[in-house]
Amino acid sequence: MSRMFEIVPCNDHDYEVCEPCQTALAPAVTEDSDTALLIRDLYKHRIARSGRSAALDNRICVGGALCNYFDKYIDWDKTSAGLRQRFPHTDTLTDALEQIILNATAPADNPTVKRNDCKYYASALIEENDTGNYDKAWELVEEFCEEYSL
Repeated sequence: MSRMFEIVPCNDHDYEVCEPCQTALAPAVTEDSDTALLIRDLYKHRIARSGRSAALDNRICVGGALCNYFDKYIDWDKTSAGLRQRFPHTDTLTDALEQIILNATAPADNPTVKRNDCKYYASALIEENDTGNYDKAWELVEEFCEEYSL
């Protein structure tokens, strides 16, 4: 699995940190945790529409935040883009969502992955993010996480 940056444990908190930008990537999750809310809290200050200024400011889209959070479950070489992206296109995000479902759920709980469902979530997330409707995009993340018991 390839990464654009190294993940290192944070000495001050119970989560891992992205070395270059010091962004929390994987907070401790308990059985009672709301995964979508955790992801939103971690990335809400970095969310933006795609564009040159967003890329320069180390911004990320809602779908990119979801992928960032579940990064260790995604083999980016097997996605359509072949690399990790902060603003993934529909096919890349669809591939990443499929891998999240397959690799982040327990084998006994592993649902049947339907490519069309992943494509729906990918398309809807990108649409809502790109129109600036971030609350709706976060609702879709919550829906995705609940549907697949993440």
